[in-house]
Amino acid sequence: MPLPHLRGCGNTELVQQESFTTCIKNNVSEYGGSDICLKEQLATADDAKATHFIFSAAQLKVGNSGKASDARTTGQFGKGALTAYSVADVIQLLSHEQLLILDPHGTHLPQGLSSLAFNFVNAKDEFYTDLFAEAPNQLQPFLFFTEGCSEVPTLAPQSGYPGTLFRLPLRTADAALSSQISSQGISTEQFSETLHGFMQTAPDLLLFTRHVTKVSVYIKETVDSPADLKHTSVASRSAIAHDPLATNMRMEKLTISSENAGLQTVKVWHKAVNTASPSQSDGMAVLAQLQHGSNAAQKWPVISGKMYSTMALPIDTKGLPVHINGPFRMSADRRKLWEGQGDRGQASFMLSC
Repeated sequence: MPLPHLRGCGNTELVQQESFTTCIKNNVSEYGGSDICLKEQLATADDAKATHFIFSAAQLKVGNSGKASDARTTGQFGKGALTAYSVADVIQLLSHEQLLILDPHGTHLPQGLSSLAFNFVNAKDEFYTDLFAEAPNQLQPFLFFTEGCSEVPTLAPQSGYPGTLFRLPLRTADAALSSQISSQGISTEQFSETLHGFMQTAPDLLLFTRHVTKVSVYIKETVDSPADLKHTSVASRSAIAHDPLATNMRMEKLTISSENAGLQTVKVWHKAVNTASPSQSDGMAVLAQLQHGSNAAQKWPVISGKMYSTMALPIDTKGLPVHINGPFRMSADRRKLWEGQGDRGQASFMLSC
């Protein structure tokens, strides 16, 4: 029987090192299932200063990092991006000249490797591989997407890609039987429900993003069909005059226009932003106007207030009809405020009404 991987020397205590798959499994368990995966990927895109978040699904029909000390980033401890493993065991990432394949189990890559990087543009790079000639199947899904979606540049040989593309092959029921990350397979029907829920909430997810101002969702119902735009949300900001004596604050009007399943919705928010905060986006938002389709606009409709840490949290504002955003100290699963003391410090915010 092989010994577990141990570390230590001399009189120090030997400690078994946690495998990466166990780390991911615990993270996925803490954060929840596939329902939050897309929201966390949007948060990651905002942290990376992307302005447009595009999701495309094929063959579906819709019915501890440096972030720990940076209050300007959404994800605590760099764990939000790992939620991608709630739906996939292998992740592919293509950006600029690089293709990166992440396989924590070490079962899909040669020699049991858990990751593999290729440079498919610069022939002078030590990791250069002409993937278009030697491994075209690895690039084919990215080609299908970029050639079928009018809003993104097309991937081309010998040319760096001006953006970042993620590929998340859904974990099948068979793969789940041997997965060390999750024992749950993700069917197309299940992910369709996840995608439907994301499209319903996408407009409000743009309330406090710092960089992302547009979300698009495309569906390719067959591999050969063009990508069909199913949802779009666009946010635009303008200044609102306010009392000049109110320092460290600015007032904004945020208009979020969305179209989902042919229904157009416009929400107009008034935001008070604390410009003295590290992110310069902390503050609160009140819904000033709501219009569905050709119906008459509602003025100052009552909403159920939520707390945000850039992304919406599953915490209400105790009956206040406003959304409140701030760099709150959160529990590991981002589902409640951190209580008590520990390595994350004391709770930085307590809401009482």
